Amino acid sequence: MRLSFCVVTALALLVLVLAAGPGVAQEEAMDWKGKVGAERFGPMAWLEGEWQGYGEFPDRTNYARIVYSYDLAGIYLVERTVALFPPPEPTTDYEIHQDFTVYYRNSTTGGFTAKSFFIEAYVVSSTVEVLEDGSVIVVESTDVENGPPGMRSRTTISREGDDAFALTFEIAMPGKDYSLYEEMTMRRVR
Repeated sequence: MRLSFCVVTALALLVLVLAAGPGVAQEEAMDWKGKVGAERFGPMAWLEGEWQGYGEFPDRTNYARIVYSYDLAGIYLVERTVALFPPPEPTTDYEIHQDFTVYYRNSTTGGFTAKSFFIEAYVVSSTVEVLEDGSVIVVESTDVENGPPGMRSRTTISREGDDAFALTFEIAMPGKDYSLYEEMTMRRVR
């Protein structure tokens, strides 16, 4: 069997590329592969657990419970939030807000990505930037489905010791800058 010059050249180049192994950047980006739970999420792992606290809006306050847990064999970090808004008049008719976010590693960049689902029917795709020590986590939207075109959101989580964090949630309507929507203070329960 006789191989053409192009086939032999292509095979030789393939062998050289495979022999060289992955580049340094690719090795660093893939360092998390095969790891689960806290090892996979590194500087975000401190979030795991149950938190409670309150959120302050310009016109009202709520009580919130947030649970961060690993799911699907530790490949995903899931955040589930339930917030209760007391009515203006004394009654048991509370407004209830729910959302959940799935954090995961992007196999192309090795960085963190998130997808959030809100009871108001918003579906938000986001990039996640984490300081090396995990003290600040910024979740910034790249797309907001079911919202006005061009709507953006940004959540900033600031660690305050082992058992507390502050969270700010900002929204930017189309063509506008971010404005503060909610500030939360959370304490670890478990």
